[in-house]
Amino acid sequence: MELYNILILIFVALWQPATQHIFSNKFYENYQSQLRTQNEIHSAKYKYEIKTINMPVDHFSFSKLDTFKLRYLINNTWQKEDNAPIFFYTGNEGNIETFAQNTGFMWEIAPEFKALLIFAEHRYYGESMPYGNKSYADISHLGYLTSQQALADYVDLIEYLRSEPQYKHSPVIVFGGSYGGMLSAWMRMKYPHIIQGVLNSSNYYSAFMIDKGKEWLSDDWKLCQPLKNANDVKQFKSYLKDIYTNLAVVNYPYKANFLAPLPAYPVNAVCKHLTNESLTGTELLTAVHKAINIFTNYTSETKCLNLNNSIPQLDAIGWPFQSCTEMVMPICSDGINDMFEPNPWNLDEYSKDCIKQYSVKPQSNLVCEQYGCKDLSTATNIVFSNGLVDPWSSGGVLQNLSSSAIAIIIPEGAHHLDLRSSEPNDPYSVILARKFHRYFIKQWIKEYREKEEKHY
Repeated sequence: MELYNILILIFVALWQPATQHIFSNKFYENYQSQLRTQNEIHSAKYKYEIKTINMPVDHFSFSKLDTFKLRYLINNTWQKEDNAPIFFYTGNEGNIETFAQNTGFMWEIAPEFKALLIFAEHRYYGESMPYGNKSYADISHLGYLTSQQALADYVDLIEYLRSEPQYKHSPVIVFGGSYGGMLSAWMRMKYPHIIQGVLNSSNYYSAFMIDKGKEWLSDDWKLCQPLKNANDVKQFKSYLKDIYTNLAVVNYPYKANFLAPLPAYPVNAVCKHLTNESLTGTELLTAVHKAINIFTNYTSETKCLNLNNSIPQLDAIGWPFQSCTEMVMPICSDGINDMFEPNPWNLDEYSKDCIKQYSVKPQSNLVCEQYGCKDLSTATNIVFSNGLVDPWSSGGVLQNLSSSAIAIIIPEGAHHLDLRSSEPNDPYSVILARKFHRYFIKQWIKEYREKEEKHY
């Protein structure tokens, strides 16, 4: 086919968290080096103390006695008295400091509620590696990367905090965005006796075979590894697709540094390079390169494009394994109703790839069996917020489930925009949503206090 057929035009109907690229153990050392550098940068905005707690590798076995150190961040600046509310963030698929620095809403309301802030890291991410540099070595080490184990980590950490006399009767309000939002909602459903309320944001319920062309792309686009064969081209196209989806997700109305340093409304900035419909061949690909540079090299500091990782700042090295086990999210395209090449969902083929890569078979119904899907009528004290600019909103809870399990819609909101810090360019809908968040948090704390007074 002609050269320009490799172009996949912009933006997606569904967001794939973290990426489809597979990160093996050989990336571990580079990942840890990047992590330390990023943490040094991130530590500037919000201050916290870094602590660890011993956790069992397997919470549900009496025979597996291995333990590891789970990392969490703590800030008690605004706690003024005993039994202060505990605002607890359920960590996502990445190092916890990234999410602490991008969840400004918790920091903004902590003084109002005189709350203790806790950001818990998800096992197998950041520095919470159960088996150190062997954590991703094989299935015997990696098999404990599940949402059930992660939730049990968070419960143990809360119970540990509440074992201190000053927090014995503290109400716990849990926050989470994206995958972290899924965890926070599941935590309330599975452990309603542990937490009092949840603020859950943005959850989700062509060939190019000409050698000369590959050489041109490798050089002109400054790829870290040159394109040599059909598999490399397939990876290149997947890389572009990831970037397009990422742009749709983080289309914030102001400059931001989540996933990558970006200008305000990055989608608009990208589209300015793609206004000439008559371009073809290398001219078209040059324009596309300038466009994606908004995401890949906005600061002009990137020396080459690493096709193995379209979002290095997230450090989501374990997500491909999770998506091969319990976090199975059917995503497809038909090339007619979307802007991508036809790619039908095929669970059998997907399973074969997972077995080949990790020796595991996806359990596509496990999440529904564990936490519920179609019937969530028993859910209480949860706010499901979704921004309609966010592609993930198509799979979110968009209607109230009960009088206390509420759906909040943010028409101009990108991915968990409401959990980010306030900005002058915030749309009114997100400002209003945060007012609702405060209202429900106050209600949950009040209900808990009244219940505690009756018992003690």
